[in-house]
Amino acid sequence: MIISHKHKFIFVKSGKVAGSSIEMALRPHLGDDDVITPLAEDKDILKKNIKNLRARNYRNSSHYDEMVSRGNRGIFYEHAQAYEIKGQLPASVWNSYFKFSIERDPREKSLSVYYHNKNGIKWPKYRNIINRLQSFLPRFINIPYPHPSFAKTCSLARWLELDRIHAFAMNWNRYTVNDEVIVDKVYSYSKLKLLISD
Repeated sequence: MIISHKHKFIFVKSGKVAGSSIEMALRPHLGDDDVITPLAEDKDILKKNIKNLRARNYRNSSHYDEMVSRGNRGIFYEHAQAYEIKGQLPASVWNSYFKFSIERDPREKSLSVYYHNKNGIKWPKYRNIINRLQSFLPRFINIPYPHPSFAKTCSLARWLELDRIHAFAMNWNRYTVNDEVIVDKVYSYSKLKLLISD
């Protein structure tokens, strides 16, 4: 998530739409006062001591550490939803800055989430036990909302079947309120070149 006071834009980051890549491409052009939330890649940036690429200004509350210690995420975090960002900014900033997000074809996104959870994330061992039980249940048994780590033990066909029901990579709520889009533009992942030209 980025709030650029220098260039007057707000990037609302959706899931599995190359959001981290876009953030990394934008970071060198951002100002010192801009809000940039941390990414996993920040560990490498800190090791290499690349100052202008670091996350910064996301702890915008004097109560941030207390909020985090109580289990809250803090005010600005990587996948903050548009309404959360809006609620923490002056109306003049929210209304005058260009706000955008990215969305992707649901089938492509579903595949991306499946392989990300299957190969890219280390889930706790207890999740694996639950997932194995769920993967062996007959299909006519209605299981409660399965955790995305279910991808570790299920087939792609089963994942796609469950994803149609549960929408593991739902981004709609990230940039809407009451089913109304509250950002200025939602770019299509398949047309990211338009983002560069806009």
